[in-house]
Amino acid sequence: MKLKTLFSSAVLALGLGSVAHAATFTYNFATNGSDVLTASPSSATAGAPSVSVTAWSTTNFTSWTQGNVTQNGSAGMGARTHNNDSHTVDNGTRFEFLLFSFGAAVDVNSFRLGYIDGDSDYRWSVGNTSNLTTLYSTGTDGFNAPLSPSVQSINPSNILGSYLLLGTTPNSNYDDDRFKVNQLIVDYTTPPPTQGVPDSGATLILLGLGLLGLAGLKRRMAA
Repeated sequence: MKLKTLFSSAVLALGLGSVAHAATFTYNFATNGSDVLTASPSSATAGAPSVSVTAWSTTNFTSWTQGNVTQNGSAGMGARTHNNDSHTVDNGTRFEFLLFSFGAAVDVNSFRLGYIDGDSDYRWSVGNTSNLTTLYSTGTDGFNAPLSPSVQSINPSNILGSYLLLGTTPNSNYDDDRFKVNQLIVDYTTPPPTQGVPDSGATLILLGLGLLGLAGLKRRMAA
């Protein structure tokens, strides 16, 4: 019986791999201090993919200009992409966006508006291309967002993507959308640990021992 158990255990050990693990991660983009300009702020919860953020603006959604990401205390991140621009993601002169670039495909499920000045209609797009025009074209508008800091749920179809484009929309109910983002919540499935290929010689020995054990048990049962 011990040989039979050994054989069964060996087969299970050879045939089963590690299981991937799904978890929810929160990226925090609040900082201490006031109005810090940085080219690419990042925040990575332990176990989550890395993320970098850049700021962009456009007037026609085909030509894009890169600016600076602003971080202002607990309010979070905004954008400054042209002269006399505010420190929020806004649509006063140009339509501004934040581009989140992840180290692996994630399921973005919500973000938190940390600051609002005026209205906060927005547009989000999730995908696997960094081409802003293409990414924008797949976007969805979020209307009538609350006029106070709050969590906004997006991506109901659970699209997996390495990029999130989040900003203002030309379809806004008002012309004075201004907000900042201080939190991003994603679901991410960590890949299973890489396992080495079992040694062929050891595999044959284990299988041979198992077969011999089963043959012996059969003879004893027939006696």
